[in-house]
Amino acid sequence: MFQSFVGLEIHIQLQTVSKIFCSCRAAFGDEPNTNVCPVCMGYPGTLPALNAEAVRMGYLVARSLNCTLARTAVFDRKNYYYPDLPKNYQISQYGAPVGTGGYMDLEFHRKKKRVRIHDVHVEEDPAKMIHAGDMTLLDFNRSGTPLLEIVTEPDLEIGEEAEAFLQNFRRLVRYLGVCDGNMEEGSLRCDANVSVNLRGKGLGDKVEVKNMNSSRFVRKAIAYEIQRQEEILSRGGTVQLETRLWNENRDITESMRTKETAQDYRYFPDPDLPPFRPGEEFIAAEFGGGHDSLNSSLERYGSSGKYLSPAVAERLLRRAIDAQDGNGEGDSMLALSLSGQNDLRAYQMASEYVNGVPEDKRADLPGIEALTRQFKDSILANDFNASAQRMALINQTKKSSVISIDPDVFDPDVLVVQQTLSRIGLLPETEINGRYGQS
Repeated sequence: MFQSFVGLEIHIQLQTVSKIFCSCRAAFGDEPNTNVCPVCMGYPGTLPALNAEAVRMGYLVARSLNCTLARTAVFDRKNYYYPDLPKNYQISQYGAPVGTGGYMDLEFHRKKKRVRIHDVHVEEDPAKMIHAGDMTLLDFNRSGTPLLEIVTEPDLEIGEEAEAFLQNFRRLVRYLGVCDGNMEEGSLRCDANVSVNLRGKGLGDKVEVKNMNSSRFVRKAIAYEIQRQEEILSRGGTVQLETRLWNENRDITESMRTKETAQDYRYFPDPDLPPFRPGEEFIAAEFGGGHDSLNSSLERYGSSGKYLSPAVAERLLRRAIDAQDGNGEGDSMLALSLSGQNDLRAYQMASEYVNGVPEDKRADLPGIEALTRQFKDSILANDFNASAQRMALINQTKKSSVISIDPDVFDPDVLVVQQTLSRIGLLPETEINGRYGQS
């Protein structure tokens, strides 16, 4: 009887060293209000200076989403008042964003669907508001962080489909290296525009849903909002054009404010920022050799990603592609310093990636098997920078172990090494069973 339409507005913080219009450090987790200056605090008389790396990343994402790249990108002032925006306007893009008219293909329930991208635009992030009891605190470290907003057309239909799209998009930006995709820390945020109408009648009045900090909440919030609107229409009511917040404690959406329109923001070009015209040299330098999308790369390298977690698969895939294209460090990649738990996890699971690729496809993966052998050498030499990092690898391996670990019988660290080498394929599992027995 009813048909639902869902569009997403996805914001990603770009992984640049400095903010988009000043030289302040762009980093999460620093002491509040320490990475600030008159520019990102919105002092009168200050002038913005555009971060070229942020623009490059914006064009990279737009290109990967098959958008038409803007030969002239214009920065506009989006005017509104809110405590986290001391200038009373946000520098964004409206009339001429970096990319328009793209698409991203989605496989959902074994069917492929093309989700259209309306536009990709670069803007600045406002400050972070922290609600504490009856007061609100402001952290301006986030103010001016480079932000990229990706707006889809209302081509999605249900919450599960939107969740799958968001997860695929997060894989893409991680693969590109422009964002870590951490929704808990706010580096990837998502709003949903939901409308319901009688089937065949087209779009209804849309409701924007905010405050969703995980893909699961995106799914649940959209499902709830579709049901809420269907109930209103079934009673003969009218859905109000508004912005609602997702309440994760009650699993409902709650009204926040009436929905603004573009006219309410009074967009106009920022007089302090000239239009950005990339030119043929910029386009050729960044994209002249072409750029595989994530989905085509996965197909090209014969990995469905089912053998290991998607985040690790993308990380290793990107390194394999770089090695083949001559843009990476090739066989020396695993000789890099083991600098953190994410790296350790990626290295430890490299075996599943290699073993998941058919034999006839392994010729397309130069360096990967050599990398795992270097991994073996690092493990046997206990070549870890800190004991905490080493324990992270050990604990991760224990979780996926098929062999019981009894510290009274043998050194568990030694068994972890043997199990890891077995998964990599450098030591037969029978040799492990022969040494320690299998429970």
